Amino acid sequence: MSFTVSGSNPSGGLKVDRDVHDAAAGQAGRHAPGAGEQRQRRQVFRLDVGAKVHWPHLLALLQQAFEAAADPDRYADVGGEPWQPSKMYYFVTFHQAKYAALHEELLRRELESPYTKIFAEWEERARKRLERGQRTLEITTRVAAADYFGVRDDALRAHATQIDPNSSWFACPREVERVAWPTEDYHLARSLVDTELPEDDLFAGIRESVTL
Repeated sequence: MSFTVSGSNPSGGLKVDRDVHDAAAGQAGRHAPGAGEQRQRRQVFRLDVGAKVHWPHLLALLQQAFEAAADPDRYADVGGEPWQPSKMYYFVTFHQAKYAALHEELLRRELESPYTKIFAEWEERARKRLERGQRTLEITTRVAAADYFGVRDDALRAHATQIDPNSSWFACPREVERVAWPTEDYHLARSLVDTELPEDDLFAGIRESVTL
């Protein structure tokens, strides 16, 4: 499950109002697709934020949602039973190492790279991220996903009003991506189970502690 938090106010801070906080606690903390051991045991957050969102505020909100999930006295009106997630991850999708690898593989194959402009703007983008308190997340977990890139793309194309099928999302041929960067990458933000880094499995440590 992923939960996207976005929004900003004129001062550049996150709108941490009752509605947003309840949404975080409700979706991240109280949504359980089944009963018993079929409950979701890890949370994956996509940090999809606007340019004015204050990064530390966002991370603090996500940490609060994680901690509130098991507390029966917090947000009882949201519905669902309290439960304790075991791990919390952030997606790490847009990072320089990945796009450098894709760029180099395209050039090696004598193909045009759509990332040339991105690299030209990278330093300026990095400066803006630093200004709003956004830190670079360490990649702690790499999950082999090359066999499922087609499924991922089909899911994106299903959101036709949000994702242009001719956009830069699909600019890199998938055969290039499978060779240059065959993983989906994550940052382990919180874990209540023992696990060793780096990981290659979102359920590392969970499989040993619960019956799925």
